[in-house]
Amino acid sequence: MRWLVLLIGLPVSVGLCIVSMIANWRFGVRLGAEDGDAWAYGLASVCADGLKIILPFAIAWAWQRRKVAEWLSGASVWLVITVYSLVSALSFAAVNREEIAGKKISEGRTFADLRIELETKRSERSQLPAARPIATIDADIRSSEQQPRWSASRQCTEPTSRDSRAFCERLFKLQSELGVATQAAKLDSELSAINSRLDKLPTNAAARIADPQIDLFKSLSGFSEGTIKAALAVLVCLLIELGSGLGLFVVMSCHRALSDEVDESNRIVGDDRKLAIDAVATSPIDAEWVRERFDRNAVGAIGAAELYADYRIWMEARGSSNALTVTAFGRWMSDLGVTRDKVGGRIIYRGIRLRPAARLIAP
Repeated sequence: MRWLVLLIGLPVSVGLCIVSMIANWRFGVRLGAEDGDAWAYGLASVCADGLKIILPFAIAWAWQRRKVAEWLSGASVWLVITVYSLVSALSFAAVNREEIAGKKISEGRTFADLRIELETKRSERSQLPAARPIATIDADIRSSEQQPRWSASRQCTEPTSRDSRAFCERLFKLQSELGVATQAAKLDSELSAINSRLDKLPTNAAARIADPQIDLFKSLSGFSEGTIKAALAVLVCLLIELGSGLGLFVVMSCHRALSDEVDESNRIVGDDRKLAIDAVATSPIDAEWVRERFDRNAVGAIGAAELYADYRIWMEARGSSNALTVTAFGRWMSDLGVTRDKVGGRIIYRGIRLRPAARLIAP
């Protein structure tokens, strides 16, 4: 569990710290009148935010050791930096919200203007009579200009005969049709360009409002738009600054507390194990032999005869005449959870060995 807390909490806390540093940087650079000043303010803001992350550990250390001056100084510095970071985060949130709202308004207005222009162009296009393609009309005009009547009428400026007037009338109709076709092609091109611009806008641009969150909270709460904007900005700032300022400290403290619980649990288990040894031993001196001579080892092994001989010599060396018999000693080893095996007709105990010391029996 403690590693899960560290695995999830650590990257999340670091992420909030990075966001807070970005907000502080953007706020700091806007305070400088020149590029050099802007960089100085931005760097100072980022460094202060980093100090804000470390200070809770220092404050906790000073508090545990009753160093009043240290933890009061650290708490004061942390409070000042946190207030500064809150202001920078408020500025960051307000600017971003206004930029997003302005972009949405601009997109909505652009969409409305394009729709009006599109309808106007469509109306103009529908009023034009049908016309052949420009290339076809132009070819007919050029063909007519090659006829003798074109020269005889002096390019239709002086049509004197009936045939010349009829010829010029047809030519004028062709030129009029060419004008209509040219205008239609121009309108078609403009309509295509407008549709292309509309396709680039979001599909819901027509129904967009400046800030849907504000509109939703206004309808639910009844508060003014300014109040809701301020409340949301403060909420975001508290999330960023408290998460970045205390998140890492909380995660590491929780991890340390869980580690201490595991250590305490292991200690209690060890104590219970000692009590269990005492419980299965036939006398206190037997339990003392286990604690002094046993060495639990997963790969260790020792012969049953050697282990019993060590036990008997150890008991005799302490003047005890209450040593267990071989049968009672075997049951006692089973009660202690020692694994017994038989190899080549010889009984051995696995998972234990005698502690490094001079053997008490001769080989």
